[in-house]
Amino acid sequence: MDRREIEEVITRGLETRNIEMKQSMDLSDKAVKAKIAKQVMGLANIRDGGVLILGTEKRPNSDYHDPAGMNASHLKGYSQDRLGSVVSHYAAPFAELFASIMQFADTPSLAGKQFVVISVLEFAEIPILCKLSHQGEGLREGGIYIRSRERFETREVRSEAEMRELLDLATEKRLRKHLELTEKAGGIILPAVSAQEADRARFEAEAEEFLT
Repeated sequence: MDRREIEEVITRGLETRNIEMKQSMDLSDKAVKAKIAKQVMGLANIRDGGVLILGTEKRPNSDYHDPAGMNASHLKGYSQDRLGSVVSHYAAPFAELFASIMQFADTPSLAGKQFVVISVLEFAEIPILCKLSHQGEGLREGGIYIRSRERFETREVRSEAEMRELLDLATEKRLRKHLELTEKAGGIILPAVSAQEADRARFEAEAEEFLT
C-alpha cells in the first residue's frame, strides 16, 4: 500500500483481512512484543501479506477505529531493526516487514498525529511458525497464526479450510520457484492444455497420419 492508501485506511477506520489496527503501545513491554509478533505472523501467513497500523482507538461496541495517534513516549521504540528483532524472537522463518512512522498534515482529522505503519510481506517459501509460547497473548510454540476470514482477527489455524488455504499458497510458491529454476537451467516449460484440447490434437494427428 502506498502513502495515500494508508491515509485513506486510517481515515476510514475499518479493518480488513489484510489490515490490522491497534492502539498506541509501548514496545518495551513483553506482552506488547508478543502481541506485535502475533499480528505480524498472522499477516505474513495470508495471501499478499498486509499492514499493521498502530495509533488508533477502537470505538466501544463498534468496528470503527478513531485516529488517536501514537503516544510520543512510545514512538522511539519502533525502529526497523528493533521490530525485526522482536518478531524474529517469536517467528521462524523470519517474517519480512518494513516499518515507518507516518503523519498526514494535509488531512484535518489526522493533523498533528503520528502512526506506526508496519507493512508485512507474504511468507517467502514456507508458512511462518511460532517458536516461543506466550500465554497472555495466546501464542503457542509450533502454532501457525493467520488473519481469519470469518472475523478480522489474528488467531491460530484451526480448520481444514484454513490449513488448505495455507498449503495451497505454499504449493504455488514451490511450483513457481521450480519453474524459475527450470528456466535458468535452460529447460523448456510447455504451456498447459486442457484434456479436451489434448484429445483434439491427438485426433487431428491420427487423422492426418491415416490420410497420408
